[in-house]
Amino acid sequence: MSENNYINIEGKSHILAAENFSGNAKIKVVGVGGAGGNAVNRMIKMNIAGVDFLAINTDALALEHSLASEKIAIGQKITKSLGAGARPDVGRKAIMEDKETVAEALKGCDLVFIAAGMGGGTGTGAASVVAEIAKSQGILTVAVVSLPFKFEGPVRSRNAANGISALRDTVDTIIVINNQKIMEVIDKTTTTEQAFATVDQVLGNAVRGVCDIMLHHGNIHVDFNDVRSVMQDGGDALMGTGIAEGEDRALRAAENAINCPLLDDVNIEGASGVLVNISHGENFTMQECSTAMEYIYSAVGEANDPSVIFGDITIPELGDKVSITVIATGFGFTPLDKKTTSTSSVSASDPTMVMPKVNENNGRVVEKATPRPTANFCFMANQPTSAIEEVVKPEPIAEPKTMDDYYPFSSFTGSELDVRSYSLEEEEQTESHFGVMDAEESLNTEKMNSFDSDAFSLKNKSIDYNQPTIQREVNRHSEIF
Repeated sequence: MSENNYINIEGKSHILAAENFSGNAKIKVVGVGGAGGNAVNRMIKMNIAGVDFLAINTDALALEHSLASEKIAIGQKITKSLGAGARPDVGRKAIMEDKETVAEALKGCDLVFIAAGMGGGTGTGAASVVAEIAKSQGILTVAVVSLPFKFEGPVRSRNAANGISALRDTVDTIIVINNQKIMEVIDKTTTTEQAFATVDQVLGNAVRGVCDIMLHHGNIHVDFNDVRSVMQDGGDALMGTGIAEGEDRALRAAENAINCPLLDDVNIEGASGVLVNISHGENFTMQECSTAMEYIYSAVGEANDPSVIFGDITIPELGDKVSITVIATGFGFTPLDKKTTSTSSVSASDPTMVMPKVNENNGRVVEKATPRPTANFCFMANQPTSAIEEVVKPEPIAEPKTMDDYYPFSSFTGSELDVRSYSLEEEEQTESHFGVMDAEESLNTEKMNSFDSDAFSLKNKSIDYNQPTIQREVNRHSEIF
């Protein structure tokens, strides 16, 4: 067999491809740490075609439960495979031990999604190193992180902010999902498992949407290089998919694609690069196509002279459904401490339809805090090949101001504390984004350990729990800390 395969069309020979060339972009989802691993497991259950999965963790037990076809245990020397103990610096040291192994696992990839919970140890400390490895190989690199629930506390929030800062220095695009906003799309009977699955479906459907764009040849085809041209170093980015059927289906799908309660104050207005792909059944009309595209273009505006790439795919299995995926880049980003509270209204006649958000500055984010990108993925209706329940968005609640894991209840055990075997000198020499956080924790620990009084002491004094003075001192101490 020669190096190339040939086909004959009307008596003419055409080079098809080398034998080892598939013609499709290679996409890999990498779950880093506990939260990232959980996201990968749920995505695998969604049966997304054309994607490979890799789980990376310091916790051997977590890897045993991973459904990924590839698994890498990192930092076995420093962690003894017991986890990072919620220490980002340990997570970073762990990945540095096994950089070559990770690099080998990423070889040949065209696009890598990195899923990691921010705020813990492995995900926060190791994700940015995975991104560095991918970028060094010329891979389009997208990270997926999330804002925390309010109750997760300041320490993990500081960890998360530092972790996201490190990622912004390395990835092409970073996707921010607001965990607190999950509360806006669930009801009182929703379980924690269902709530966290909703977040993972955002990532899963994002990957599915990109795969649909690249793996289906359309009437107007969008290829991987079109995706790369929009997402590579594209600044801030938004990505969403909306699905609708029935009356005004094209318009409603377009609205749902660019408006979502899980987005964190991202508005498509002012984007400089926009990729739109419309997938539909055989009865989709040109008038519907024009209506959807005009709505999206109007929402973007002409301020930054946007470049619009448009794709159209006929998928008979969609029937009456219309699916629209939008990737937009090059618009402003508001830092966490300056975010405005946005509101969205829901049509009473269509519970899955979310109208455009309105906030200060007429809905447009105008201040750019960093040249690195951020993005949000949002999917507002059922994908044709996955079961995602339609939800009604209630009145919005207050938004958080910090960032953290996909999951507030990370699986850390007491045994993981044993991994802190490195010396104080080593810790002081660690070059990372987490030094300030460690210093603050040490100061707080000293305050707690030095607390002492005549009636109540933390320094090995006997305690008479019947003394009324104790409760007063406890109350006073609670107010201090």
